Amino acid sequence: GIFNSTTNFILAEMANDRSFADALAEAQRRGIAETDPTLDVEGWDTANKLVIIANSFLGISASLADVSVQGITALTAADLQQARTRGQTIKLLATATQQADGYRLSVAPAPVSVDEFLGQCDGWEMGIEIYSDLYGRMYHKLWEREPMPTAAAMLRDAVNLFVSPQALPPTQR
Repeated sequence: GIFNSTTNFILAEMANDRSFADALAEAQRRGIAETDPTLDVEGWDTANKLVIIANSFLGISASLADVSVQGITALTAADLQQARTRGQTIKLLATATQQADGYRLSVAPAPVSVDEFLGQCDGWEMGIEIYSDLYGRMYHKLWEREPMPTAAAMLRDAVNLFVSPQALPPTQR
């Protein structure tokens, strides 16, 4: 999945021949990127979200130490242009890959076909592609240009924790 709209915006700007520094400055000018964007651009915000999803939906006990993390700071506009010539785009992807001994969790920039669902998540969009034995492939997309979706999610989580304390581990109830 693509779990960070700030990095997705920066990559989209870089695909249009902007440098990383210019794209980041534009995101900051718009008030979307933090003054210190390290958690976003180094992949740690995405890794945190991947750990939450892995623990909640995959039923595993994961921590940040279980995630291989690489951000987008080493990418150049030329990297994105080269991907475009191959019919691809580069996205900061969070992946949980099932293996015989559990799951491999990673966050890294990866080439994606522009024809694929995640390849079409552009700018402020975030998306997730889920493979399920029951439903097959499922696709979900969210446009998060403003802080409202994040605030709504935080409020929803706080209400769920307040209303449903059994959602917490016994040591935290």
